[in-house]
Amino acid sequence: MIWRSLGVAVWLLLACPLPAWAQAVSAHSGLWSDPATWAGRTIPDQFSATTITPGLTVECDGTCLSWDVTIQPGGMLRHSRTVPSLIALRCNLLDYGYYDQGTEIDPIPWGITANLNIHLTQAQAAAFVGGAIFRPTDCGVWNFGRWDACGGAVTRTWGELDADAPVGATSLTVAGYVGDWPVGGMVVVTTTAPPPPLPSPAGTGAVRTARATSEHAEYATIAAASGSTLTLSAPLLHAHQGTDVADPEAGMLHLRGAVGLITRNVTVSTTLDDLGDIADVRNRHFAHAIFMPNTDGTTVGTGGGTGNLQYLAFVRMGDYGKTGDYALHYHRLGEGGRGLILRGASFYQTGFRCVNPHESNGLTFEDDVCVQSGGGSAFFQQVDGGNASHFGDLALIHNLVVENLPKHELDESNQAIAGEHHELAAAFWGGAIHHSMVLGNRADGGNATETGFFWQDAQESRAGTVPQVYAANTASGFLRSAFYVWTNQIPNALFEDIVQSTAWHSTDGFLHGAYHAPIYLYNSLFAGNHNGYQHYTNGGYLQDSVIVGRGSSAPRIAQPDYGINIKRGNLPPELWYPSRFFRNVIVGLTPSNTGAFGIGIGQEQGVCPDPAEDVRLETGSCDSLFVRMAATTFGANLRPLQFGASRNADTYWIDWDRGRLLMRADQATPTSQLAPFLVTPAATYQADADAVGTPLASLPSAVAVTGLLHQNGTAYRAFTLDLSAHMPPKISLQVALAGTVAALTATPLTPVTQIEILRDGYVLCTLAAAPWTCSSDLAQPIPGDIMPPRHYTYLMARAFNGTTINSGYGEFKGVGLFDAGLAERGYSAVTEIGPEVLLGTVSPPPPDPTLDELRAQVAALQAQLAQLAASQTSLQADNVSLTQRLAEASALLAASEQARLQAEQARDLAMAEKAAILAQLDAVIAQLHVIRNGP
Repeated sequence: MIWRSLGVAVWLLLACPLPAWAQAVSAHSGLWSDPATWAGRTIPDQFSATTITPGLTVECDGTCLSWDVTIQPGGMLRHSRTVPSLIALRCNLLDYGYYDQGTEIDPIPWGITANLNIHLTQAQAAAFVGGAIFRPTDCGVWNFGRWDACGGAVTRTWGELDADAPVGATSLTVAGYVGDWPVGGMVVVTTTAPPPPLPSPAGTGAVRTARATSEHAEYATIAAASGSTLTLSAPLLHAHQGTDVADPEAGMLHLRGAVGLITRNVTVSTTLDDLGDIADVRNRHFAHAIFMPNTDGTTVGTGGGTGNLQYLAFVRMGDYGKTGDYALHYHRLGEGGRGLILRGASFYQTGFRCVNPHESNGLTFEDDVCVQSGGGSAFFQQVDGGNASHFGDLALIHNLVVENLPKHELDESNQAIAGEHHELAAAFWGGAIHHSMVLGNRADGGNATETGFFWQDAQESRAGTVPQVYAANTASGFLRSAFYVWTNQIPNALFEDIVQSTAWHSTDGFLHGAYHAPIYLYNSLFAGNHNGYQHYTNGGYLQDSVIVGRGSSAPRIAQPDYGINIKRGNLPPELWYPSRFFRNVIVGLTPSNTGAFGIGIGQEQGVCPDPAEDVRLETGSCDSLFVRMAATTFGANLRPLQFGASRNADTYWIDWDRGRLLMRADQATPTSQLAPFLVTPAATYQADADAVGTPLASLPSAVAVTGLLHQNGTAYRAFTLDLSAHMPPKISLQVALAGTVAALTATPLTPVTQIEILRDGYVLCTLAAAPWTCSSDLAQPIPGDIMPPRHYTYLMARAFNGTTINSGYGEFKGVGLFDAGLAERGYSAVTEIGPEVLLGTVSPPPPDPTLDELRAQVAALQAQLAQLAASQTSLQADNVSLTQRLAEASALLAASEQARLQAEQARDLAMAEKAAILAQLDAVIAQLHVIRNGP
């Protein structure tokens, strides 16, 4: 690896030759500003190609200029912990050694900045190529060695609002501790306003224009922070919901805005000449940051670039439309990625994505904030087909994405410009990896972007050990869908339970399609969407969920709201795999502009293009739909069921609540393949559903179905259709905390055979009988958990009743293969435990010394310096920076004194500035210690 790294570095210098005078090479360890650090005693400038040589450490202690910097293996470039530092480059930082922007045990403290900025011309940006391999033209941070970054930590980087914030408010109350957020920092407050009406299901330029007039997120500056309260420097322009909403039919709905901290004291950023309008993503051609493998990048490595990035900001990073040149890219690290952490980072106005983990195993992304990312998906899990070495094992925990922007609509058909648009442009692209924890994340589209969470078509990874768990994720304000599933890889797709999703103010709350993807939804809340849950073909599943429409006073469009909207597809149905909807509440659906009631559960209406297809079980383009429903609560002023003119005569619904089986009205005289088995002489027309209804009491509990034919004339396998009514289990979980120890008590609300209590998807305990209790010390690792310790954890219970559903022999994809089905289950609500518990109680900062005490300390230091200057002139010459630092401390003291005079109105602000003074005084005292006692 060393020879390869050195070879690359030498090749770079040959490929981009600079005049001999521009070469700057470290000769000794020391400060960047010290001529003695450099060969020839020449400090690098903006035209230098700077090299940090093996075994030497150079510390940036101010503004450190260079065109490029190469850190050779064994070399180190680090930022000062005592003075603000800026590494200002004109192209690349090539790290084959160690680039230190702070570490977890030695962070860059608040009050000190450690920034890396790459200044590009438009000509440089236009020369970017992109791709999988190292290219010196594509300026950025290339990490082949180790890169650690750790700025001033905060307890949490975002949280939900915990009180309403009306127009004109100058403070925000947050559910969690934000007293350590920096004064002067910028925050984003997500919109909670409903979107305007849509003229179509979304995706066109006209729709984008319509939504662009909506109320977006807004940005504010922190004037003071204490406990859970942020004081803002200016009044809010919009109202933001921060308390639960009371719905007269559905009860209390947890729909709240969020606030995220964008500012960090450690940054990686781009300055681009002649930038233009930053709102136009086509102008965002910025530098990038990449962790490279120990290969050339075209194949997966076993290591390569490593390091943890915590509490830093990526500002205007990533090159719009260039594959590989993302704001932050973990590129084909393979097992070399295992254990790496991105925590507490922020991304702002990026050109392409926020984070792109590409075939890199074992990464943790926690408590990161991504705002106004560009070019498509923000968190993009990338998998290339056929890679058996990709284990996945990713953790996406408590991250926030706000207003991610898709590929520009004028570039949608241009394949030379990479990126995603329409439904693919998701805040979180999360379906490629079967072994990933996706917990507590939030996507806010601001009523201007496309999709919140997306499960794509090609699911690859199966080799990992992290449990597949999706729980407690929220999405709002999206043009298309808050959650969007489109996975054709059947039977390759593994089943996934999705628990406690919250989707609001979008076109579709959850769109589940293409077509038998085994996705099971539990305990979800879909509110203020045009379609609560929209499903294509068969195999949908929604249980113990609440769907609230846009309400009777919302703007009306051509189509009424749907609670559950079932669409036909072009994949033939498996007869044993119906859609199932149990114990759901559907209320508040908005009528159409013609006055047609909202539809609780409905299906696509129409006729088959070919009349011969109408009576075939499967046709390839006009297939039948099978639905089972029970314990559904419908609100007032809506149409509960719309069976109507289904597009295939074999379509049937089982309505256990009303004891009937529904088929199309014309099947009172059977003409389809299934109707002779399911329509009895007791059947009658049911006006409420516009269907013929056969009483279930007139049918056997199990119907033997034989003699069915495929479209091509071959015979179906004989099977038994179970019509017996049964309900999945229901359960609750109580969590009692004593410090970090959680006492967990499950309560079965229906008969159960087994209960599991889960933490982050791992089973803590399996219980077969009462008492249904166990405990867990949340400060300790989860048994079997291979991921690094986290600052958030998620608790829930899962109950089983001994019943298996959706089992049978495949007739289409996986022909003849037996599907063992799913053990029927139910979930409790999810409890999130945050850093306030896991990291210990947050204590208030100690009281600051008074101004008189600070003056006395500075006066004493000045007297000591005067004595030293008189007796040790040579020592004073070697430590000229001490006087400079004392002057800085005195200046800060003056600023602090002015702030203290204003303390009656803003004491918290004065305390923050005095904390900075104390940090400077500590540095002075440390220098005095060296002067007196030697290094």
